[in-house]
Amino acid sequence: MKKLIFLTREQWLVVLFLLISLGLRIYKITAIPPVISHDEVYYMAEAKALAVSGHDPTGTWRPWWLTAANPLFAELPGTLMMPAAWLFPNNTVLAAKATAIVLGTILPLVLAGVAGELTKNKLVTGLTLVLASFNPWIFQFSRMGFDALYSLSFYFLAIYLMLKLKSWQRLWAIIPLILGFYQYQGLKVIFVPMVLATLFYLWWQSKPQQRTWQKQLPLLIMGSFTVVFFTVHLLRMGYQEAGGRVNDLVFFQDQYLAKQVDLQRQQAIESPVQKFFTNKLTVLIAELANKYLQAFEPTQLFVHGEARRNPFSVYSRGVFHLVTVVLIIIGLINLWQHRSWRKQAWFLSLLVLLAPIPAAINASDSWIMFRASFLFPLLIILAGIGASKIWQIKKPWSAIILTVIYLLLVSDFFYEYFYRYPIYGTKEQYFAERLLSSYLKRGTADQQFLVLADEDYFVFTEIVVHNNLINQQNLDQLQQAYQDKNYQANNFTVATRCLDVNSLANKVTVIADPSVQLCDGRSKDQLPPELRVTEIKSLLDNGTIFAIYQDSVCDDYPLDSRVQVQQDVFAVEQLTDQQFCENFLTRE
Repeated sequence: MKKLIFLTREQWLVVLFLLISLGLRIYKITAIPPVISHDEVYYMAEAKALAVSGHDPTGTWRPWWLTAANPLFAELPGTLMMPAAWLFPNNTVLAAKATAIVLGTILPLVLAGVAGELTKNKLVTGLTLVLASFNPWIFQFSRMGFDALYSLSFYFLAIYLMLKLKSWQRLWAIIPLILGFYQYQGLKVIFVPMVLATLFYLWWQSKPQQRTWQKQLPLLIMGSFTVVFFTVHLLRMGYQEAGGRVNDLVFFQDQYLAKQVDLQRQQAIESPVQKFFTNKLTVLIAELANKYLQAFEPTQLFVHGEARRNPFSVYSRGVFHLVTVVLIIIGLINLWQHRSWRKQAWFLSLLVLLAPIPAAINASDSWIMFRASFLFPLLIILAGIGASKIWQIKKPWSAIILTVIYLLLVSDFFYEYFYRYPIYGTKEQYFAERLLSSYLKRGTADQQFLVLADEDYFVFTEIVVHNNLINQQNLDQLQQAYQDKNYQANNFTVATRCLDVNSLANKVTVIADPSVQLCDGRSKDQLPPELRVTEIKSLLDNGTIFAIYQDSVCDDYPLDSRVQVQQDVFAVEQLTDQQFCENFLTRE
């Protein structure tokens, strides 16, 4: 307590700033963002199952095996989220986001620490903390449950510990390195080069008389451990289902490369040098270069995101506030011009060049929002260096102008996030699945529901998570459902199949997405006219996402034919039945 009382004024300011940052990340968290995507809901289901039983939802996996319970996902995000599942057993949305809230509050402090250790400049440290705390990417992902933020938080914590600690104490960094490695599959490929680059920088920074192998033994041990650890992981992947993800790398897309070579040769005049200039290697190099440079594409970084790939994010704004591009350029120039920072310039530049590799080598699109995410904290540090240069100009108006512009951009982003994003953030099916889950929860226990959906596994998991069904009472039933892929629990079933009209005669409430066809081959327009259909529609274009036949929850309420939400009603689970039905469901 005495230590807390005698904090310096600067330390108290940091504590106050972190509390404000934490408060902003908690504000309206059950309503915004309005969706929990499939990746997030899987990890939350895993976390809840671990909290209840020590197993994953199938009952066949344990976290200490250090393998992926599902080949589509990373090994330990669910385990990291498990304490939140314990702390908030009755608030699923908060439990799904609490871990990210904490890490997203701490990460800016870690980045400030890295910047401070590199530059030994308090102004750079403080400005990096501010820029990171209000960075659009970090702020958004602090309120979601994606694994990329988890990995970045531990990676940069490890870098900070390696920079801050001395001699054998640096080995403590191995713990966050391992934790970060098992959080997000996309950042595994930069694990070894990131660590080796940091260790080389530490060796380079040391005095010449300290560069003997005896003095540098801790660094040699950490470097050797990193290489051996990564090699063992690669060997183990060959015996795991997740090992199939290696085939997603562009190097293994032999058929695709061959097809591109054939296409380019068909579109060229025959020449003796054709095979030299057009072959799998030249196509591969062009593919890698294209995806690598997309990570630096200024529009996505500073203007607006990509809506098709990132419908769950504020895609109307970039990863950074627009003014940050100026700060990054100034920071990079200042870093290289500062004679005492020349080694730091090489180190940071090398990390920046390594960062896009995960995006470049993936066979699908680059998806910089996740695969190039290691780049974002590094650019924030460069922006902090640039902002400090402006603040050090003797004329005070330069700092005032920068502060005013930055505050206006932050205010604009917060307006976008809290007033426009809740509507357009419902793009795609995720919000409709949250509404579907709430609809089922509002039904009576004796009413049977049949949900027909294209992605039955994820829709079932959304319902299970949102309705907090992973508990001791349902555990055996849920584990059996996941093992058998027969997704049935309590009074509802989720399946991917056609709609049997006979099921409507049994007074079962059937909920179907637009991909579902009638089993007898008829069009849905030929269903009996007296069969009223209630619909869950898109808030953006009023397109039908789920049709509800024999509605048993909203049947007594007058519903409009179109949905138009202009109020903050996105804490869906807290609405009364009437509020829920009248705001989100429609009927012709």
